[in-house]
Amino acid sequence: KTHEFESGVAILGALPELNIDFSHVSSLQLVGEGSTLIPEGFLKRFPELEILLIHRYALGDIPGAIFNLSKLKLLTLTRNNLRLTPATADALSGLHGLEFLDLSHNALGISPNVSMMSNLNTLMLEDTGLTQVPQGALNRPI
Repeated sequence: KTHEFESGVAILGALPELNIDFSHVSSLQLVGEGSTLIPEGFLKRFPELEILLIHRYALGDIPGAIFNLSKLKLLTLTRNNLRLTPATADALSGLHGLEFLDLSHNALGISPNVSMMSNLNTLMLEDTGLTQVPQGALNRPI
């Protein structure tokens, strides 16, 4: 059975620290106000996520816990002030199960490498300032 956690109201400030296991939740949707913060360890409480949407948070970088979400199929990180580093771009390429990736409206700096994401069928990079097509984006199976 699928359980969802959806924040329908924009959250101001920082999310609370959690000490509860949310492994029964497979979908998490968070909407912030551009300055909202996610505390270290928050996403570790949701280890079975298949769908993760984070919109308008002050992330700066992709939270490391995302790279440990082995069941993740859909990842949307829009308007989060993200900039990819070589390390985060490399870690992102390790999310082999992704079917949908949206990093739109972030000044990414460098292109993600999607060549190892064999299940990826949707890649959205609108308004990211990228000047190169991501490695692996043009040789996707039809």
